[in-house]
This record gives sequence, structure tokens and C-alpha cells, in this order.
Amino acid sequence: MRIYTKTGDKGTTSLFGKGNVSKNHLRVQTYGSIDEANSAIGMYVTAFKDLLETQTKENDVKSHYNLLMEIQQRLFDIGAELATVGEKNLEKLRYRVQTKDVEKLEQEIDRLEKILPPLTNFILPGGCMASSYAQFARSVVRRSERDFFLALEQENLREEIGVYLNRLSDFLFVSARYANFLTDTPEIEWK
Repeated sequence: MRIYTKTGDKGTTSLFGKGNVSKNHLRVQTYGSIDEANSAIGMYVTAFKDLLETQTKENDVKSHYNLLMEIQQRLFDIGAELATVGEKNLEKLRYRVQTKDVEKLEQEIDRLEKILPPLTNFILPGGCMASSYAQFARSVVRRSERDFFLALEQENLREEIGVYLNRLSDFLFVSARYANFLTDTPEIEWK
């Protein structure tokens, strides 16, 4: 696969099924912010992986890590869907986010909330390094969600993507708390 094509040198890129569009097209903007979110989650995954080797506190750390890896795959799927126009072209995609993906995030949120101390105050992003990365990823996902809903107003997109992004930001918030929990790092309360 060739890394540079020179097709974007004049400010355009192509959507599968539509041809060239401006690089500031709403779909391009949205899958760009999805890509940023995926990169931020990649930083979190790297930091969380270090917890796997030292963790004896909780049995399902590996399953949480595996879900993080799956989330990166789903974000790539979302990017592919946003870069594709036309139902016949969309049918060729390998995978499209579904309700079961949202439910998987909800199940993990519910599981973690049973083991985490209850929130009594707002907390600031931070704590251990992994938690900080998760909070950063959460904020990038929130921006991706805003970009998606802006694009949805003008483009024919599936609302399931917005639901997934919304739940993903919730998941990352709880996951950040989980990283602090696993490392016995106090959460920073907003005062």
C-alpha cells in the first residue's frame, strides 16, 4: 500500500461512492475526529496494558483490555462507514456498529460501577497515567460525537453511530476511574 498519493495536495479527498470532496466536508471532519479518538484510545490501551502485568486486584482486567482493543476496531469500522456513500457501497463494509456493541459497553459500565466506589463529587481528569489517557480519549470522543451529530443534520448517516459514541464516552469515564482503582490512585475531586 502506497503511503502518499498526492490526491489531497489541493485540499480534496475522496469518499467511496461519491468521488472528491473538500477536506472540510462534514463526513471527512467527522471521520478525522474519530481517527483522533482512536489514537487517543491507543495511548490509553498502551498505558492500560502495563496494568495487566502487575494486576492482582481484580480478575476481569484482561477482559477490559480486550474490550478496549475491540473498541479500536469499532472506531475504524465507523470511520470506514463515514467515508462511504450509498447503500450498495455500505453493504460491502466488513462490519457496521450495531446495538449489541452499545450493549457491550453498557454491560461493562454496569460491571465496573459495582466494584468502584460511588461518586459523591465531580472528579477532575487525572490520577494515574492510564486514567489521564482515558480521560483525554473521553474528551476526544465527545468532540467526535458533536461532529457526528452536526454531520447527521446534513448527511444520510445511521444514528446508531452517535449512540455508540455517546456510550463510548461514558465507558471511558468509568474506565478512567477503573484505572485509578486498580492502581490505588486517589481520584481528584473538584472543589
